[in-house]
Amino acid sequence: MRTFRMKNRNGIEVGFNSAGASIAYVLTPDRYGNFKNIALTLPEPKDYLNNEIYAGATVGPVAGRIKDGILPVLDQTYHLCRNEGNNTLHGGEKNFAHVIWNMTDFRENEDEASLRFSYTAPDGENGFPGNRKVSVEYILNRLNQLIISYTAETDKPTYLNITNHCYWNLSGDFNRDAYDHILKINADTVYYNDIQFLPTEYVDVKNSPFDFQTPRKIRDAFLNFPDHEQLKLNKGFNHAYLTKGDEAVFLSDNKSGRTLTISTDYPCVVFYSGGFLDQISGNENQRRPAVGSGLAFEAQYLPDAPQLMGDSLPILFPGMIYRKKIVFGFGTK
Repeated sequence: MRTFRMKNRNGIEVGFNSAGASIAYVLTPDRYGNFKNIALTLPEPKDYLNNEIYAGATVGPVAGRIKDGILPVLDQTYHLCRNEGNNTLHGGEKNFAHVIWNMTDFRENEDEASLRFSYTAPDGENGFPGNRKVSVEYILNRLNQLIISYTAETDKPTYLNITNHCYWNLSGDFNRDAYDHILKINADTVYYNDIQFLPTEYVDVKNSPFDFQTPRKIRDAFLNFPDHEQLKLNKGFNHAYLTKGDEAVFLSDNKSGRTLTISTDYPCVVFYSGGFLDQISGNENQRRPAVGSGLAFEAQYLPDAPQLMGDSLPILFPGMIYRKKIVFGFGTK
């Protein structure tokens, strides 16, 4: 595996790992010009091959859970690798996060730097149909935006739902929770989960802990709804929001002044508040991230879309190109 880095004229630096085409770190300044890493980084580069929390990883071929590992595509039913109980999580055991990607292009000029990773997923890998040629391009520009573009082609009808799984803490301190961050999610509906963390029904966010249409501290949602069954079940947030408009998410940290905006052409963002981050395995002497120390915002199609979308499932056909984009914007206030 190999590591790479890009740096723009404003000093923002992003590191990458070819394992999982992952974002390894993101250095940004606070309001006083002090730089810190705001993306959860694994202890060693080799850890990205066995990245059980998907820190910074490219997640696919299908992000989220697929119930019973069953994928209907047109008149065919595919039985997928089930790696979380009876369900398929993030594409199965050998998924996009746990393979070495090829770095196929790097460019740099005074306005931006770009880095492209490519991977070919063979027909039948984890049960998914089609030889799928997938690429992830990262662009860091002078506007302090990290742009992620996904493209893919297939030789059989298939389903793809690719995202990035960075955990963010704008303070740069992953030894404590990020619940005092102020969050805005441009969505008025959210999906509730069952005990398998599968989405079941969508509800209005009003008068619930899920209402971030007006910016507020994440901690306030916990304090105001201490007995909410969904928060107990998911140890916080792990829910799919149906977002509106180009800017899906705005996150800020009052102490450092750092801000993060997330824009996407995906219809959904899963907000995961990191309630299970302390349960990762590893060396007993290895420091684990604190509960809630990283906040993930996974722009994607709906989780368990084969169940929820039925005939509306966005199938990728031979001759078509899968194109999706996520933009992380870094700033201060």
